[in-house]
Amino acid sequence: MKKHLLNYFICLGITFLTTACSLSLSVNNNIPQNTINDDPKDKSLITMDTINLKCSLISVKINTHEDLTFPFGKIAPTLIIKNNGRFSGFGVCNSFFGKYTKKGNLIRFENTVSSQKNCIENIYIEDIITSTLGKIDSYSIEEKKLLLKKDGDILMIYRIN
Repeated sequence: MKKHLLNYFICLGITFLTTACSLSLSVNNNIPQNTINDDPKDKSLITMDTINLKCSLISVKINTHEDLTFPFGKIAPTLIIKNNGRFSGFGVCNSFFGKYTKKGNLIRFENTVSSQKNCIENIYIEDIITSTLGKIDSYSIEEKKLLLKKDGDILMIYRIN
């Protein structure tokens, strides 16, 4: 019995790692490679500068005519951008984290990985948050709000705590 349980947990761990890796690859497929580096000869993604923010999500654009606003019931998603080139956050019931590269007001969130708790209600919200982060190419800070943008359009608004 103990041997069967050990095999079960090993298989479960391998499945989790495989899923996490595939999530991180799929999030970054939509990001143009030249949004950070001005010099096309420079192929490295070196973090040129960093920011340090703790934020609470106010809204995320779902489509051209609809935004999802927060807090949504008891749901208050967060985003923490650290000055070491890493970010983390909390969606509905799962946390997520990854790396970011930034130069001036250009920013790219990449290698996003999420925990895999079995959430039933509002799980689509987490997918919207992490997939939208993967689309972001620039930002601005206005009136204590972090505005995350794609091609100049504001996709996400966070309140800076």
